[in-house]
Amino acid sequence: MRQFFITMAGVVAGLFVFVGAGVVFIAMSLSAAAPKAESGAATGAVPRTAVLRVDLRYPLLDQNEPSPFGFNSPPSLLDVVEAFARAAGDSRVSGAFVRANEYGMSPAQAEEVNRAIAAFKASGKFVIAHAQGFEGTSVTSYLAASAADEIWMQDTSAFVATGLGAETPFFGGVLEKYGAVPEFEQFHEYKNAANTYTEKTFTAAHREATEGLITDLYESAIEIAAAARDTDPDAMRTLIETGPRSAENALAAGLIDHLGHVVEAREHALELAGDGAQFVDVQPYLRGAGRAFRSGPVIALIAGQGAVSTGRKPEGYFSSGDGFYSDTIADALLDAAADKQVKAVILRVDSPGGSAIASDQVWHAVERVKEAGKPVVVSFGAVAASGGYYVAAGADAIVANA
Repeated sequence: MRQFFITMAGVVAGLFVFVGAGVVFIAMSLSAAAPKAESGAATGAVPRTAVLRVDLRYPLLDQNEPSPFGFNSPPSLLDVVEAFARAAGDSRVSGAFVRANEYGMSPAQAEEVNRAIAAFKASGKFVIAHAQGFEGTSVTSYLAASAADEIWMQDTSAFVATGLGAETPFFGGVLEKYGAVPEFEQFHEYKNAANTYTEKTFTAAHREATEGLITDLYESAIEIAAAARDTDPDAMRTLIETGPRSAENALAAGLIDHLGHVVEAREHALELAGDGAQFVDVQPYLRGAGRAFRSGPVIALIAGQGAVSTGRKPEGYFSSGDGFYSDTIADALLDAAADKQVKAVILRVDSPGGSAIASDQVWHAVERVKEAGKPVVVSFGAVAASGGYYVAAGADAIVANA
């Protein structure tokens, strides 16, 4: 009996330790994951003299995925664009400080950030960007930052943004060794996703499509970056393709404006803003900026990202919900069609495609919105391929980055 009580006491004590450790672990995880403010960051409301701080060093989702554990996630691309747009008309915000991406961004995201910075500057406010090098070979990280008034770079880093590339794996030879025969319905030689499983290398059509895409993206990036830096596209192309460069060489070539550590660029931004200036990050700024619109006709923004699939977006504490779910998107479109306050719809699409059946469901919902007399304008994110284009094909207009 004595051993029984000792055993039970051990079990109870173990439970207390286990539960307590779990609570401590969750608390520590949330604390560690919460955004850490850099020196000079404001907390709470937007300060009277503010500098918007935008960090592009982390992968950007197109849209935020609401979650009880998602408050600490980096801002989405739409957050960044909205923050720049809101801050442009906010008398409290004097300028912006951007931490440049070092290794490469999605081309469309880089262009959208470039455009947002340019529009912000057009309101008469400064933008300082700092890069701890452009260390990846992709030119897109430089594309995003090129719109800034001043680009700072750490003197011990390098400018390696020398072009644009793509990699495609082929498993045809591997499957062949195991006697496996992949079977796909392929509608055209340029519909080449299946080639990954059926081929050992590029087909002529696949190579043509890939090289055409990369060339077009690269040329667009060069033209936009050249315009932002007030130089000729041919001159910009030469500067990029004759890299890599040391920080000093990049400065001498005019690709950047200053050498210095991030603290020096940060201090410079605060100095430009004036006495008492403080930084405010994107999400705290959007929370503190108040409602963007208080009256007037309603334009519904319906957004989806990820693979197109049937069903409804999963809900729950541990669900990321990343996916373009046809029930969720179609029902939102149908609600907008039925809502008398909604006068038009913007459908934001960031999807590589997926289910043709799910895509057709969303396409049909777009038709219902149009039948209700409401225009539908589609905005493409980083990618809108296959089913991601299908859902947009019936819209009144489609807007995309170059």
